[in-house]
Amino acid sequence: PQALANTVWAYATLGRVPEAETWEALETAAVRVAPSMVPQALANTVWAYTSLSSLRNVILPSSYSALWELVCNMKARDFIAEGQIMLFHSHLMHQSFLSSRAPTNISTPPWLMVEARDAWMSRLHDDITALETAAVRVAPGMVPQALANTLWAYTSLSSLRDVILPSSYAAVWELVCNMEARDFIGEEQIMLFHSHLMHQSFLSSQAPTNISTPPWLMVEARDAWMSQLHDDVTVSRSQQELAHILDKLGVWHEVEHVTDDGYFSIDIYLPDHDIAVEFDGPSHYYSNSDSPLRTAKTELRDLFLGQRCAKVLTVPWFEFSKFNASAVKRTLYVRELLAKEGIIV
Repeated sequence: PQALANTVWAYATLGRVPEAETWEALETAAVRVAPSMVPQALANTVWAYTSLSSLRNVILPSSYSALWELVCNMKARDFIAEGQIMLFHSHLMHQSFLSSRAPTNISTPPWLMVEARDAWMSRLHDDITALETAAVRVAPGMVPQALANTLWAYTSLSSLRDVILPSSYAAVWELVCNMEARDFIGEEQIMLFHSHLMHQSFLSSQAPTNISTPPWLMVEARDAWMSQLHDDVTVSRSQQELAHILDKLGVWHEVEHVTDDGYFSIDIYLPDHDIAVEFDGPSHYYSNSDSPLRTAKTELRDLFLGQRCAKVLTVPWFEFSKFNASAVKRTLYVRELLAKEGIIV
């Protein structure tokens, strides 16, 4: 039992998918040895299955539900904190990405949302505290790129995941204020301006103290942001096809519409409905699986556009490409997307 748990855990930790023959052998062994697994081995195996399925699109094995059933027959005290954390992490992955793909409905123990959740939250708090403590200590010695990366990470996590801004946040901005624009390359100036936009739009009331920003942020850094906005405008073939379908449906639209403040370009804008339509190609996702995760920058884009438009409608490339062989079905797909937003054509 322990050897099996160690093997599937190792594959998941490395993000590697076993060969089909190996996976079949592991599954056969899991059915046989799972009932005799110790609690930590159960937690390792469940975590490995959910990780491989979430990240590498591996089909959940038939033993998956049985493993959860074994967990249900145990008490929280049977698992050390690390085992409870792994099980809660597995539960989050299942709920977020796998519930429609599980071979059967799974059962989870009542203590999963009590003791295991508490262990997860405690670890999260400890990790954040450790990072904040380290940031206070090392920030004064950071190079400009590290400062830009840290600020962008703080503002992104707070904007997207409601993470509380750390006490070092204002101090990091103060260090940026003590530098000149020339200390940062163009990409770093863009990150700082992006952080500034997040702060102004979503975080100003959450900051531990008022922050200072350098005068050049609204000059050189803003110019770098605006230059990127115009230089990165490329209309993909799929975006052109989407616009052509809107033409055929008689929906007035503008391609690469720049928002009123000039800070964002919308793939396709529907003026009559104040809707931003974004075609999200593969670069907007962390993986190309059937349930890909959108990148943080893509999520942030939708937050910003949501402030500037009544609605944001995203068209995932993997859905749009399903209808490559049929123009009629592709048009129907777009018509149905529009109907969900109240646009009947």
